[in-house]
Formats: sequence, structure tokens, C-alpha cells
Amino acid sequence: GPRGGGGSWVKRTRSLAGVLVWVKRTKITLLSGPGLSVARMSACGTPARAVVLLATLTSVVSFSAPAGLLGLRSSKGLAACWGSGLGKPHSSQYSSAARLAASRGGQGPGRRRAGALSLVSEGGRKFQFVPHGQEYSGPEPSICADGLVEGTTLQLTHWQNNKTPAEYKEDLSTEIALRWSKLLDEDDQEWADATVVNNHFDTDGLMTVWALLHPKLAKKWASRMVSAAAAGDFLEWGLGDAGVMLDIAFTRLGEEAGSDEAAYETLLPRVEEFLMGIEGMDHLWKEELAELHEAFDLVADGAVVCSRVSDDGGSYSHASGSIGDIGIMVHPPGVAASPGLVVSRTFPQTMPGLGKGVARILVATQRSEQLGGGFSYIYERPAYAWAETVYRPTIREADAAAIQEVLGGEWTTKNLRGMTSIVMTVGAVQTAPEEMARLLIGAERSLLTRLA
Repeated sequence: GPRGGGGSWVKRTRSLAGVLVWVKRTKITLLSGPGLSVARMSACGTPARAVVLLATLTSVVSFSAPAGLLGLRSSKGLAACWGSGLGKPHSSQYSSAARLAASRGGQGPGRRRAGALSLVSEGGRKFQFVPHGQEYSGPEPSICADGLVEGTTLQLTHWQNNKTPAEYKEDLSTEIALRWSKLLDEDDQEWADATVVNNHFDTDGLMTVWALLHPKLAKKWASRMVSAAAAGDFLEWGLGDAGVMLDIAFTRLGEEAGSDEAAYETLLPRVEEFLMGIEGMDHLWKEELAELHEAFDLVADGAVVCSRVSDDGGSYSHASGSIGDIGIMVHPPGVAASPGLVVSRTFPQTMPGLGKGVARILVATQRSEQLGGGFSYIYERPAYAWAETVYRPTIREADAAAIQEVLGGEWTTKNLRGMTSIVMTVGAVQTAPEEMARLLIGAERSLLTRLA
């Protein structure tokens, strides 16, 4: 039922067309803005939440989700925005990989606390943790499950510069492992006793390792595993809360374990328990998830104003090519910058029918007049852009140092949030958000020949 309310307010059923939801005694209000529109639902006077699934080209049907807003976008491009929210800066603002790296002094995937090798037997295959920077040197056939570990026989990873065979490539390492298991000949014994290897701990890594150790069970839980991996690596919320719940829980317990090796030892035996019953483990995720919902309410209510600036190549004569559109989020004084989960739900990339996604996001926070006014800015790429992807659009890389040089001393490339931030302001600047977005497109366009 709706948060804070009692009783059942929604009935669900599945059909070939999609997932249908009937909402009783519901008041729907559409909130429109440039590039998006949001429908807030209210059942029996209590805010209710849902997410939209575009199941056909001609109709919009709904998928119920515990908490959220109803984000509507038709297949013909009406608008889009799906609910999520404000988290603590150390947690939901970053991907699980970045959060764990920050907690242990690293900077993104790959820089992890090195520990002793650990062997965990799971049926025919076994897992071995290899500290970052070391090679695998065992005699058995070996599989690199997420990350990049030299010396392995086979790589199944989405990290840049990977050697994953083309026929197995997907956007997430979890999806790659699931696809590999699906295509593997049941009579092929080459990998029956393989050693599964990883050099870091995060949610996508955990799901990838577990999928290779328990391929039959992984097939059963594939959808939930992928949602958790996407929430962790790409800051994507999906059509429900379960993936985010799992990522919050795994990340929290991984940090509490004290090392990546210990995190695997603690969580690998319990993965199915979490996949099956994460909703009942609210002591692990309740607080962060509530903060996330509260923050997205600011977007839906219009307190955080969202818009979009198109990259119109025809208006520039000094360089050709495309940078991509910029999504803008403007936060009023006193409201912290939206974390990545809110950003990616405000400007989603991957749902069918949503049209072209943005290639850059400008997160603006307005300063109060008492503090001199103006805006603080964070300029970043979508959270998935660090990885090699197949279905999510490839996002042009940015030369952060060159952009900072063009923009001047008010901008910096230091102390950025996450792995896809480009530059941010040192203090407040007076340039308004849409004008700033156009200046940023111009600055990047002036560097196209340098990036070519």
C-alpha cells in the first residue's frame, strides 16, 4: 500500500502486453516541464508511487512499485522521468564501485585494498580473490568475472579494454556471465572445474561471480541480479526498488566486512538469501531508500527544476560533430545536489520509447542572496559511461583538463563525485544554468579536433 497509508490500493496482473496496474480511488496530477513530465498519484489522500512500463507502441501500462512516482512517457515522445531520490553523499550519490573505493582509499573500480588470496569452493567451480595488480597464476582454466585480472583464460567483464569475446558482450558483467552460461554447451567440460576470479568487490562483481558459481540458480534470479548490478555500477533504479535495496545492502555489508576478500567470504554463501528476501531486510536499506524517495519528490514537485538544452550542431561554425544534449537540474538554495540515482531517473537512457537520452548532465545548486547568489555546478556524463556498453549509447569522452582550461579558474577537476564527473565549479558563478549549458557545449565543441 501507499507509504503511510493502510490497505491494498493496487491489483496487479500480467498479460502478453505487459504488466497492468489498476489503481483505485486515485487522483493523478500531471507536472510538465521542458523535456519531461511527471504524474503524481494520490490514493485515498495519501501519496502513492508507481513506475511506468511502456509495453506496446500504442498504449501505456503501469507496473506497481513500492514507493516512487508515476513517470509517464509515451512511445511518441511525450516526456519522461522516473522516481528516486536523495541519499547520503557517501552512499547513493555514487555507484557501489565508487562508494567502496572511497571507503577504502581507492578511486573507482580497480583500486581496492589488497589482501591474501582466498579460495571458496562452490560445487565444481571455485572462486579465488586476486588482489588488484596481481595476476592469476593457477593451473586450472580460469574466468575473470568483472574487473580485469591478467593471466585468466577467459574474460567476462564490461570494463574498458577487456578481452571478452564479442558473442558474450552485454552492458553489465552480470549480464555477460548470464549470457555465457546460457550459450555454453551443457556437454562442454572445459569450464566444469574452472576458477572464477575477481580483484575487487562491488554489487556487479558479486552478482557476476555468483552467476558463474551457481548458473542454474542465477537463471532463476537473473532479473533481480541484473537490477542490483545496474543500481550499483550504473546508478539505475529500474522498475522497482529491489535492485536498489540489494545494492544498498551488499555495499553496506561489504564495507562492514573490512576488505574485498572478506566481503566475498561473507556474502557469497548468502546471495540467494538476499535475492529471495531483501524486502524483509529493511534494517539494511530502509533509511537510504527513504531518503532517495524524498529527494525525487523534490523533482516531481518542481522544487528541483529540470530542463534540457539540445546540442544543435548547426549553430556552431568552428567545429563539426556532436557532443550531445545536456540535461539540467536546478536545485533551490538549501537543497543538496541530487545523487546519481535521482539524476539517472530524471534523464533515463534505456527504457524503450524514451527517445534520445542526454549525453551530459549539469547539476546546478542556487546560492541564497545572503551568500551572494549565483550557482554552483557539477558537469558530468551519465553514470554508466565509464563502462563498455552494447545497448546503452556510447557517450563521447570528455577532456576534463582541457575543458577546465577553457572555462578558467572558477572550475576544477579535483574532488569530483563518482566516476563520470567532468568538472565542477570551485565556488558560485553568476551565469544562469541554460546559458552555462550552452557555454559548456561550446567549450567541448571547440575541443573536438583535439579529441578526434
